[in-house]
Parts: sequence; C-alpha cells; structure tokens
Amino acid sequence: MKRILLGCLIIFVGIMIIMDIRDYVLGNHLASVDSSFAEGEYTDFTDASNEIKSLLQDKLGSSEQYASPLYKLPDQHYLRLEMHGGDYRRSHYLLTGFIEEQDDSMVKLTFPDKDFHLIGVGDQFQQKSWDIESKAGTHHLSSGIFSNSDRLEDRLITNDEDTAGLQLSTTLKKGMIWMNEQGIWLDRSNNKIGMNEEMKSYQSERAAVKAVKKEDFGKLSGVLKTPDMHFYIFSRQVNIFNEYTVLPVRIKGQEFIAGPFEKFTFEDDSGVNSDVEEKVGGIIYKLHFQQNAEKLRKYPHHLQVDDMDIAVEVGGGY
Repeated sequence: MKRILLGCLIIFVGIMIIMDIRDYVLGNHLASVDSSFAEGEYTDFTDASNEIKSLLQDKLGSSEQYASPLYKLPDQHYLRLEMHGGDYRRSHYLLTGFIEEQDDSMVKLTFPDKDFHLIGVGDQFQQKSWDIESKAGTHHLSSGIFSNSDRLEDRLITNDEDTAGLQLSTTLKKGMIWMNEQGIWLDRSNNKIGMNEEMKSYQSERAAVKAVKKEDFGKLSGVLKTPDMHFYIFSRQVNIFNEYTVLPVRIKGQEFIAGPFEKFTFEDDSGVNSDVEEKVGGIIYKLHFQQNAEKLRKYPHHLQVDDMDIAVEVGGGY
C-alpha cells in the first residue's frame, strides 16, 4: 500500500514539474503587473503612451500598440484607451490603460485594469472575454475564435486565416463622443455630430456663418469657395490633437442656406489620408484631409492649415 501511495506521489510530483516546465517554456504564467509607478501626470498623450510601452518592455521585453480609440468627455476633455501587447516567450499578453486630458499641457495616465491578460499561446488565441469600465463607458474585449455575429470593424488583430483574434467594442455613456478611423465625431448612436442640424435661409453669407458658428469651432483658417457652396474651415488645437470644423454654406442666388457642420480630430504630426463624402443642401461633395503624405494629392480647392492640407471636390463625378 505504501509503495502504491509513494508511486502516486511520485507521479503527481512529476506531472507538476512537467506542467511548471511547460508553463515556464510557454511563458503563460504571468498574472499581473505593478503599474502604480507609471500612473500619474504627463505633459501630453505621447509621453504617457511611451510610458506604457516602457512598462511592457521592462516586464516582457517587447511592446506593440494596437488601436487607441479616442473619446470626448462631456467636459470636453479627451480620453484615449491605450491597448498594448507584448510577447513573453511563446505567450502573448495585453495591457490596457487610459490617458485623460487634464488641460492643454497635462494628461493623466491610469490603469483601471492592472492585470496582464493572456490572449494567446503560440499560434492559438485564448477563448476569453472581459469588460473594462471608464468615464467613456464599458469596453468589451474578447479573444478567441470569431463568431458569425461578430463585427469586422471590432477586430484588432487576427490570425492568418481570419478565424480568431482580439476584438473590442464599446457601450458609450450618454453624452459621449467618439472619433472613427476617418477622424469624424460621432455620438453613441453613430450619428455625425452637427450633420443633422436644420438648414435655414439667411439674407447674407456672414449672417449664415454667424448663426451656425459655435464657440468650440476655434479660429477661422480659410474658406474653400466653389460655385454652389462655400466651405468655412475652422481649426483648434487641444494638446497633441487638432480639431477641424467644416461649415458649408449653400449659395442659391441671393439666398444663403446653412445649418449642418462636421467636426474632425487628428493627431498632430501623424500620417493622415482621410476622404469623406457628404451631401448637404442637395449638393454632394467630398472632403480630403492629408497630413505627412508621401505624395500629396492636389486639388483645385484646397488650403493649408499648418501641416494639414484640406481640400474639397463638389459634384457626384468629382
């Protein structure tokens, strides 16, 4: 009997040793990271983001940034979700943090979820899901095999077969604004901020612009004039972000019609190549934003706002 028990004990210890060795080789045993020393205030979003990269590199030896969704809080401050991944031996981990604008020269970095999340071992994604709460809302993350109900736009990373990977979707709180990949401001129902405003007729172009313009538009950077429509371009810088507002005025004889406007945010010094088609007052037009482009596309109606080239084409055929 003693020999049987001893044999079972030896087998159990052997299994545990093998599992420990396997976990060590795969690197799938990490659970959390002490991020408290990285939390705090920084001069801008770039400095705070670099601190997250350094944190991962110190712990894992590598760092890779995924999508960084940008939100606008009701107090008009920016909030960005930072998602960084890193490899430890054969395992892949994810760390998330938030950078919130405090004022034009200060941001705050926090880690509501301080855990490393194991999302892959070797070429296999782990089947798991979890939520993170923020001032913007609830951020739903999941890794593993995709289902038919998953949205393509929620996928952040995928395997070679596009059958599994990492996904993110967010349920926004009331009053929140988010920016899509084209830089457009959207509400939590994905409506474009300002584009559903009622069109009204004014006796002069100046009166039309004055009636529609809001305080947060910033300064007037220029006007793109086409035969049927004039496009007023406003700009404003907030920390490392540049905000642009496009206010179209429909010219119809002696009548000036205005109301809708569209807002965009792009990161300063980033590469931008965004084309947006809209229809206002029966006029179809396409806006082009180009920044740090290898080869700048030239259009007859354009203006330069610092490093950003903004152009417009009017008419369905362009």
